[in-house]
Amino acid sequence: SPVANNPEFSLEGTTEDLNFGILALSRLTSGKVFAATHANTKTFAGLKGAEVHQFEGPHPAGLVGTHISRLDPINRGDVVWTVHARDLVLISRFLRTGKVHTERTVAITGPGASKTHYVKSQMGAQVASLVDDCLGAGEQRLISGNVLTGSKVSSQGFLGFYDDVITIVPEGTERHFLGWMSPGINVPSFTRTVLSSFIPGKKFAMTSNLNGGVRAIIQSGMWEQVVAIDVCPEFLIKAAITQNIEEMEKLGIYEVDPEDFALCSYVCPSKTEVTSIIQQGLDLMEKEG
Repeated sequence: SPVANNPEFSLEGTTEDLNFGILALSRLTSGKVFAATHANTKTFAGLKGAEVHQFEGPHPAGLVGTHISRLDPINRGDVVWTVHARDLVLISRFLRTGKVHTERTVAITGPGASKTHYVKSQMGAQVASLVDDCLGAGEQRLISGNVLTGSKVSSQGFLGFYDDVITIVPEGTERHFLGWMSPGINVPSFTRTVLSSFIPGKKFAMTSNLNGGVRAIIQSGMWEQVVAIDVCPEFLIKAAITQNIEEMEKLGIYEVDPEDFALCSYVCPSKTEVTSIIQQGLDLMEKEG
């Protein structure tokens, strides 16, 4: 995900722990154990005991849903367990030593950070202890996790159990008079409708601003361009909204996770919170069995 913790750095030197963890996982399943890594990895180059596959490219190339859809798609009745490499290291160390290890290398990042760096900390650490010396000027939003799927927290809150990054973004409280009429030199655009689209490689300091209001869903074809799995997102979302269980099943609800649709929320011209709709659909499928 964007500005995520780089496991090449935070898990450097853990190959032995990872291999022992893979061995433990292989004893827990009669199926295959897959390991998905970056194409040019060094930290994970020595993995053994798993079917190793390499992925490269921009987000969502690193998502679990992308990996599963490419390696062994899920069907009704299938059960797939997933574990992040950082958690596999902790499982391995517990099995080898009999002690619970809670160490975590946390990335402090985002456009609202005065400095980006890594911190050696613990699972569930208080956010204030991680970010007090690196908040940028102005009002900032603190996110436990990545900017697409993380949770908003206060400085007195705590790092999420599964999180290894604190993302800091400026609160988008400013308003631009007739902003929709501006040439958009410093405005990102997925549809390439402003001048900034013609500046190759231009980067933007994003804020929490929606840059528009919530409106009715329109069939724009944008969602299909940012979803890496083989589903029809617009039809699946509409089936989830209407709680049409049979239609959701036909459209592949079993193959997806909310994070697979995070970019849909980002590019959506209707400002629809797509990930929440998918989660509600999955909850309904679980409830109905």
